[in-house]
Amino acid sequence: MKLTVFNGSPRGKRSNTKILLEHFINGFMTTDGNTYKIFYLNRLKDSDKFVKSFQEAERVLMAFPLYTDAMPAMVKTFIESLEPFCREEGNP
Repeated sequence: MKLTVFNGSPRGKRSNTKILLEHFINGFMTTDGNTYKIFYLNRLKDSDKFVKSFQEAERVLMAFPLYTDAMPAMVKTFIESLEPFCREEGNP
C-alpha cells in the first residue's frame, strides 16, 4: 500500500505530530510492500505539490495538532484548496 502523509503542524519537523507519525509509520512499514511519502504543510511554497500528491495518492493520512479544538490555518487552507477537485468525475 502507498501512503501519502501530510503533517499539518506549524512546527513541521520539530513537532510532536512528527513524533507520533514516526511511530505510526514504523508500524505501517512492518508489512511488506508498504511505502510512504510525507509532506510538511508548513512549507507553504510547496502547496501546489501538496495538492498534486493528494490527487495521486492511494491512501492519505493527515495529522495535525488541535489548538482550542480547531485545526491550524494551514491545514484548513490545504483542505479548501482540494475543494475544486471534488467535482471532477470519479471523485466523491
